Amino acid sequence: MEVLGAVAAGAQLCGILFKAIDSTARLRDTLRHMPAQYKSWDNELAILEETISFINDSPSLHTESVRRLVDIITNKIEGLTTFCKEYSPPSQARFLTKLLWVPRARSIESRILQSFESLEHDKTTLILLISLSNGSISIENFRQAIMGIQEKSSSQSSIVSRHGLQGLFSHPSI
Repeated sequence: MEVLGAVAAGAQLCGILFKAIDSTARLRDTLRHMPAQYKSWDNELAILEETISFINDSPSLHTESVRRLVDIITNKIEGLTTFCKEYSPPSQARFLTKLLWVPRARSIESRILQSFESLEHDKTTLILLISLSNGSISIENFRQAIMGIQEKSSSQSSIVSRHGLQGLFSHPSI
């Protein structure tokens, strides 16, 4: 009977040891890869800001619907940039400080990813609006594409869900 208890205790100890090793590996991966992830997000936001500047500098793209969507995207970029800088990993900190940062990083990563997903939907709508204003696609194809976006992201805050299709076609040049 004692042998059976020892075997059970050994199995429990092995299970705990494997969980500890797995947790340590995930912690190490987070410490190693999260700074690069934040840098990647920062680079993506910088490129998007440059694109928005180009759109703002192009008079042929100055329609009411494009302007509204650019304003929404600009606000999201500013908020996300501030958020990423506020929660970015400590670069020159002690190991203990970095360890204490990891749970916070894991908890906010989903919010950051949701914000980037929302930006992706707005970028897609912007591409469609610009294509429509340049005559690259027809209004009917545009409506079908927008309806597909709406179905995909009914819970996301995008220009379409805020203003509906009627608001997108309010400018005379579209």
